[in-house]
Amino acid sequence: AVTYRLGLQLLKRKRDALIATLLLGANFSHLLFSRLGFRAISQPLFQGLTVLFLIEGMRRRRLKKSAWEWFATAGFFLGLTAHTYLAARLFPIVLAIPLLIFAGLWFKYGKAWAETKPLILHYLLTGLIGVITLFPLLYWFTIHPEAFWVRIEQVGNTSAGISRWEGIRRAASMLFFQGDPYIRFNIPGMALFPPSLMLFPAIIGLRLAWETRSKQINEIWLGRLIMVTAPFIMLLPSALATSEIVPSNLRSIGIFPFIVLPIASGLGWMLDYAINTNRERRTFEMIFASLLLLFLIGNVLFQPILYFTQWGPSQEAFLETEGDVTAVANFLNSVETDRPILVSTRFVPHPTLAFYVDGYNQLPLIPNGQTLVYPAGERPLMIFPTSSPENDWIASLPGERETHFAQNEFEAFTTFVPAEDFPSPQQPVSGNFGFAIEQLGYDLETGKVGETITLRTYNKVLGNPGFNMVPFVHLEDHLGNRWGQLEQPGYSPANWQTGDLFVQQFEMPIPAGLPPTSQYTLRIGWFDGDSGHEVTRFDVNNQFAGAAFLIEDVSLAYGGQRTLDIPVEQPQDQDFQPGLTYLGGQVANAQTKYFQGAQLDFTLWWQADSQLTSAKIVTVLEQGDLQIELGQVDPAGDSYPFDQWQTPISLIDQHRVQIPTDTPPGDWNFNVYFVKAGDSPKPLLSYQFFIDELDLILEEPPSSNPVGVNFEGQLRLVGYSLDETTGELELVWQKIGNTDQDFVAFIHLRNQDETCCVWQADRPMIASAARPTSRWLVDEYVIERFEIEADLTQLPLVVGVYRPGNGIRLTIDGSDTDQLQLLDFKR
Repeated sequence: AVTYRLGLQLLKRKRDALIATLLLGANFSHLLFSRLGFRAISQPLFQGLTVLFLIEGMRRRRLKKSAWEWFATAGFFLGLTAHTYLAARLFPIVLAIPLLIFAGLWFKYGKAWAETKPLILHYLLTGLIGVITLFPLLYWFTIHPEAFWVRIEQVGNTSAGISRWEGIRRAASMLFFQGDPYIRFNIPGMALFPPSLMLFPAIIGLRLAWETRSKQINEIWLGRLIMVTAPFIMLLPSALATSEIVPSNLRSIGIFPFIVLPIASGLGWMLDYAINTNRERRTFEMIFASLLLLFLIGNVLFQPILYFTQWGPSQEAFLETEGDVTAVANFLNSVETDRPILVSTRFVPHPTLAFYVDGYNQLPLIPNGQTLVYPAGERPLMIFPTSSPENDWIASLPGERETHFAQNEFEAFTTFVPAEDFPSPQQPVSGNFGFAIEQLGYDLETGKVGETITLRTYNKVLGNPGFNMVPFVHLEDHLGNRWGQLEQPGYSPANWQTGDLFVQQFEMPIPAGLPPTSQYTLRIGWFDGDSGHEVTRFDVNNQFAGAAFLIEDVSLAYGGQRTLDIPVEQPQDQDFQPGLTYLGGQVANAQTKYFQGAQLDFTLWWQADSQLTSAKIVTVLEQGDLQIELGQVDPAGDSYPFDQWQTPISLIDQHRVQIPTDTPPGDWNFNVYFVKAGDSPKPLLSYQFFIDELDLILEEPPSSNPVGVNFEGQLRLVGYSLDETTGELELVWQKIGNTDQDFVAFIHLRNQDETCCVWQADRPMIASAARPTSRWLVDEYVIERFEIEADLTQLPLVVGVYRPGNGIRLTIDGSDTDQLQLLDFKR
């Protein structure tokens, strides 16, 4: 109705207004959104009403009639437009550009101030009412300013998608050539106005709008300018959403109703042409024009047929519009069972279920069917919508299954009641996380490089933690590099009850280029989803066991040659041996200055097409004629020799070397060579930096209380000093073994019954230049200082060392104890 009235106002022909109304009502995109519960469908209506009341107000002003109420109503609908959809934020520009042009021409043709002042006041009224109507939204953005930008920043991130120019090109093409690819809002790829010939009447309509513009600067002139401007401006929300789907029918909904007006004008002109050629007995032109007109109108009328016969009945649209989940909701509201019910969903929370299901807040949801749950040990009724099916492992389990169909006979969901016995893990383990989750074991399936590795963890709920515990899995190599990180919610802690059993499956992506070796580790744990803090793990004796469970010596299988993203330019000299191509290399986290004893990581990228022969990677520090060889190793941190490569392969070759602590300070070149027996070294990588001198303690510092206790032949507690008044404690350590591990020292001030703790400190052992124990020099001394904030009277103080990865403590040499009691404190 609004489109028809706008057509009358701007096109000045009832027939053209009716054609515009037909174009809008029969348009596939407009028809789809009119039947979909999205608030965006209000945007074209409120935009059309804004312009309609604005134009009518100007017409009444020109006729010397009261127009205040019309301008005020235009402002009301302008404010309402902003409440509809994010794309509506550009609509004020649609009005501003024509109004500025209108104002310029108004003054150009010498309109008197007596005529100008009332018009300005009317426009100000429109703006004022618009702001008042918009005030609730403005107030919200004042309190939550981040809410104004967050979605814009998400969809407009060009680094995560296409360029802005490409976005503009795609958005423009959606009108008549290539449309939205998303089945939820379109028949994928169909343009808004098929076929491409609809471009012809659109161009004619724009030409007519220009040629028939009023010679007077009045409301019709302004309205036609808005009609021409609006489609181009309102395509921008789709064009600029470069990290999302481009083009998008939803984001472009603001082109309506204006886009149909020039097309209707062009079709009206073609109709006139067909009639006139018939009157003039020009048979050929009349037949051609009539056939073309019928073809175009036939395509317009064919769009609703596509909606009801192709898009509406399709299974893809059924699933995208949550048809299967709606069927699940109907089932949940009618099913009678004593079993606990769980539902697999694509996302949590789920708005469709929340809207339809009685008791939704008590319904446990399982993301993507990746978790099998036995609430309190009972056999559950699990529901898997077609859009979120059970994974292959759950599908392989015995139990009772039934398939359910929707009214359109599409498969909607399956129900599954598993067997009586809870599945047993392939690898039993013990321990717990935060006394909330007990570990029962795990299954691990070997993964291929470039694909995924499958892990299932078996768990028992010990109690509700009171916070949002989320599981994580990390894939790390033997050098400590993290190659994969998966944070995957499963069975929500909000639903946990003591005694619940559940198995969660993880599909960890394995990056292409990793060496296919058995020197990987899976780090499994839980963290607080709100704070990010990892949940402490305890062993079977309820002793601290780190923040994760480690599955070591994990093997990755050969995955073939895959394209790698090389962040460096490819070198010119690549002829190292037949079948081997060097793709480039770089130093990780490159610095201009390193301390003596510092670690230096670097990466090489290779590609091999045939079997290779033995060769070594040699690293050297060079300063003039002085050379210090750091090592001769195989690729992948000395774990994957060239002659053992399965080819063809693309490989990310990670290495770590340590600068000797006795390296003279100064400027050095770090060079990496490819060395094959019988050949001269071939340079791979060169890097220049300055080596600074370490502040080493090589003579034993004094301490008030000598101890001389060794921890597993790696570290010696030389002695300690204590200020009993201030609580300042100083520990003197010495490295006595050539360990490559980093340790944590703990200081515990225990209760009188030996329980922990009145006060405690757990601190990574760090020497000068931020060096952990793996980088201490053998026989080097390190001083650690603590300030004990507690009364020391008659309380035992103990000290010890543990490995941070698993919490395992080092024992004192010659005993089975893992801590030393400082007897001076127990009086």
